[in-house]
Amino acid sequence: MKFTPGSLFGRFLLIIMLPMVLLQVVITIIFYERHWENVTSHMQDALVGEVETVLNTINSTKSNNKKALNILSPLGLEVKFLTKETFLQNKNKFSSKQFDQDLSEFKAKLKKLKTQPSYISYISDKSSITVGYTTKGKYMEICFSSKRIKSPTTYIFMLWMIGVASLLIIISLTFMRNQIRSITKLAEVADQFGKGHDIEFFKPSGAKEIRTAGNAFIKMKQRIERQIKYRTELLAHISHDLRTPLTRLKLQTAMLDDKGIAEEISQDLNEMEQMVISYLDFAKGEGNEEVVETEIIALLNKTLAKFNDARLVINTSVNMQYMPLRPNAFQRAINNIIENAIKYAKSKIEVIVYKLDDNLYITVDDDGKGIEEQDRKMVFKPFQKTSNSKEGYGLGLAILKSVVQAHGGKIKLAQSPYNGLRIILIFPI
Repeated sequence: MKFTPGSLFGRFLLIIMLPMVLLQVVITIIFYERHWENVTSHMQDALVGEVETVLNTINSTKSNNKKALNILSPLGLEVKFLTKETFLQNKNKFSSKQFDQDLSEFKAKLKKLKTQPSYISYISDKSSITVGYTTKGKYMEICFSSKRIKSPTTYIFMLWMIGVASLLIIISLTFMRNQIRSITKLAEVADQFGKGHDIEFFKPSGAKEIRTAGNAFIKMKQRIERQIKYRTELLAHISHDLRTPLTRLKLQTAMLDDKGIAEEISQDLNEMEQMVISYLDFAKGEGNEEVVETEIIALLNKTLAKFNDARLVINTSVNMQYMPLRPNAFQRAINNIIENAIKYAKSKIEVIVYKLDDNLYITVDDDGKGIEEQDRKMVFKPFQKTSNSKEGYGLGLAILKSVVQAHGGKIKLAQSPYNGLRIILIFPI
């Protein structure tokens, strides 16, 4: 079982907070054991000594209570003499009361004196403690502040420590969010570029290492775009250049006297021309068509409406869905799929559109001969032949895969419910 957070922000938070919390715990334990308890114990011992002084002074002055009070005034204790009835009422009222740890320890120390206390009371509203004594026929109460038996600075220290730690954590989180924001922005831009979307402007920000990674991504993006542009232009030039000799060969073939040979040559020339057209389509797919926010269902219906084929059936559970698309490239991809389905299907071509898990699925099923499972990865390579086909698949599926991946999507092949081929296009939405 892993307790490490999955996100970078969570891990940074753990790195900052865990040592700080441990430090607070250690400081608190040490302070409590070494300082708080010692200071409190010394304060209580001093107060017990003063109470003992009061008792000794009262006993030594016999009946002269006023003289005793004058002697005890520098101690800062309030000494009150009570009647027997009042004293007994207070004793009955306070003798069974429970106290917290500090008062219990103080009470235990008072009981070690020669004169035992009759009762101890604590008035929380006034933060005062009263100890009742009876000695040599005198009934009296000694009153003092509860601050004299425990240090109030302990709680202040704890509050300051927690407050400062919380402030430092908030400041750390603020700086940390700025760093995380830079990393998140870089990840978003890389994801958009991977889906084939145009990135208008991206300026790396954050720490030096993050800016270095961002600049490296920009350079990589520029190199990839240059390579794609060079390959596209080269492919387009070659395809255009091949059209001229093909046209000339067609004219020469038409002038041959032997019509049988002319027809065979003409078929070969038509195949070569289709290959050139495929090259041009592939080059267009790799070109610089802009991404446009497009209603994909309307575009799909418009593309399929061009095929006047009774075998074609469309089923969709999606009414409207806008997506960033290259419309022309998308239409060429759909055209390629449907043209192949029309070529190989016997009686059924079904297009299904639905949404699942933030993805848009476009499925095309036919009842043709299909593609064997071991050949399904191979057919995406240009001009590859399968085990049960004498003809290669040309550039059709290669173009299709290129277009789908340029939109950040995936393409899968499977067996259709009609024992033909199923093509599944998956686009993120």
